[in-house]
Amino acid sequence: WWRPRPTGGVTEEEKAALRAALLRSTGEETLLPIAKQAALTIAKIARIDWPQKWPELLPTILTQIQQGTSDLTRTRSLLVLHTVVKELSARVVGPVRRHLQEASPQVFSFLLSLWQSAHPLALENIFAAETELITLKVMRRLLVYGFSRIDQSADATAFLEQGLGVMQGREGVLIDTPDPNSPPYFA
Repeated sequence: WWRPRPTGGVTEEEKAALRAALLRSTGEETLLPIAKQAALTIAKIARIDWPQKWPELLPTILTQIQQGTSDLTRTRSLLVLHTVVKELSARVVGPVRRHLQEASPQVFSFLLSLWQSAHPLALENIFAAETELITLKVMRRLLVYGFSRIDQSADATAFLEQGLGVMQGREGVLIDTPDPNSPPYFA
């Protein structure tokens, strides 16, 4: 019913109202399963309407993340962004891929600054950890599908260098390296 049909369907005015209401209500949803379903609904609509009929989608989501009044609002808006980017990146060919590549540098730059602020707090704050996780998921998709050449983006290369540094710094934490002086586990 969302796509134009000769008989019936949803009018453009109703679509605009539904899109706005979905974006508004998702940030306030306290129940995760409902928030996930709303994010998926937004993503499915975005797959059809973005960018021609819904050009303000990504700027609106970024604004909600930036101006979120609570950790929950920011986290839910990040969930919406993740689901939208995941759905849009599934479009292998066509103008949607090109538009995603055009929007990716701005979105990636915003997410990089968000990741850099959330990363140091991730071990102490559950919302910072969730922000870091979702941000990394979106950035991963953008790195793979949003850039035709990663090496031409200063933010992408900076993130990869910082991420590599973080992984190297946590090597002892992530990988349990045995002490060569300790007795073997299986004697």
